[in-house]
Amino acid sequence: MGHGAHWRCLLGGKTSTEDMLRTLQKHGRPAPIRNRTAEWLDTQPAREETIYAHEFPDTPLRYLHVQVTDSLATEPDEFTIPLEPVGFWPRLAARIGWRMKPKRVSRGVLMQSDTATLLWGTGPKQVKLYTAYPYAAEGSIAAVILDEIQPWGNHVEGTLVGTASNGQTIAFFDTKFWLNAEHYQVGEAYVFMLAAIAYNLECCNGETVEMSNQEALANYYRFRNEDPPRDAAGLLPPATLSTQDLTALLPGSVPGYPEDMRGRCRIQSVSTFHVESTLVYRITPVPGEDQHPMPVIYAAEHVLSDGYQPKAGDSIGGGLWMQGFLHQPREWTSI
Repeated sequence: MGHGAHWRCLLGGKTSTEDMLRTLQKHGRPAPIRNRTAEWLDTQPAREETIYAHEFPDTPLRYLHVQVTDSLATEPDEFTIPLEPVGFWPRLAARIGWRMKPKRVSRGVLMQSDTATLLWGTGPKQVKLYTAYPYAAEGSIAAVILDEIQPWGNHVEGTLVGTASNGQTIAFFDTKFWLNAEHYQVGEAYVFMLAAIAYNLECCNGETVEMSNQEALANYYRFRNEDPPRDAAGLLPPATLSTQDLTALLPGSVPGYPEDMRGRCRIQSVSTFHVESTLVYRITPVPGEDQHPMPVIYAAEHVLSDGYQPKAGDSIGGGLWMQGFLHQPREWTSI
C-alpha cells in the first residue's frame, strides 16, 4: 500500500500528515545526507542533487522525511520545506552568499553539521519534499540474499525482495534506499535491521486448523513417527493442528506491493512507548525453530482488534508492512 495507509497505521487520524510534517520541520534531527546523480522523477535530465533526511522523535518508531534539492527550480513549490542555516554565523554567511563547507565528508556521504545547513554549489538550492513515512529505527537483525531490487520512480525509495537464511522469501521497504541503493547487487547477502508495522493485529489463541491433504498428512505423521490406520479407501485420517506456536510470513494480497505481508507468531515479550500522543506496542516474537525471519512488530493501539492488549505467550496474526535498512554498511569505495 502507499504511505497514506502507513501513516494511518501510526497516526490513526489523531494527527494529520500536515501536522506531522510541521513537527518534523520544527524538531527533526538530520540524518546522513548525500549527493546522487539521477534523472529525478523521470522528468528531468540526469543531474547531481543533494538528498536530506530528518527524523523525529527519539523513539524506536519515528517520523522520517526525505528532501532533494532541485538545481533547476527558481521558486519553491507548495511541497517545499526550506532548509535554513542555524545560528548567527551560518545565517550571516547565507545572507552574504558565502559558501560554507560541510562539517565532515566520509566516503562521499555528507554528514550534516550540528551548527549549519549545507549550502552546496554557488549558493543555496531549492529543496523539495520527496517522501515521508513511518520509520522503525530498531528491529531484528537478519541476513538476506537479494533476489530483486525494485526502485520506485522517485529514485529515493525502493523495495527489496530476498531469501532469508532458512529459505523463506521476504520482502521489505528499504527505509534508507536513498543512501545505499546503487551498491546493492542481486545474489549478494547483506545484513539488515528488519521491522514490521501492523496494519491490523488480532489475538489468535486457541485457533486450530484441520489438515486433510494426503501428502501433507503423510509428511506430518512421518515427522511424528506415527502410523495411524487408514480408512477403507486407504486414506489417512485428518489431523487437527493448533496454531498457537505457528510462526509464518506469507505474501499479502495487494498487487505490486510485495512488502505487504501476512504474519503469524507467538509473543515472547511486549513493551510500550508513545510516538507523541500515539501509544505503540513493541512486540518481540518467539524465535521460530527454523530461524524464521519474523521481525519485531510495532502496533499502534488503534490497529488492535476489539481493544486487545498484547501480552507474552499470546498467539497473534495480522497484516504487516515490512521495512528495514542496511545494518552493516559495506565500505563503499565510491559514492
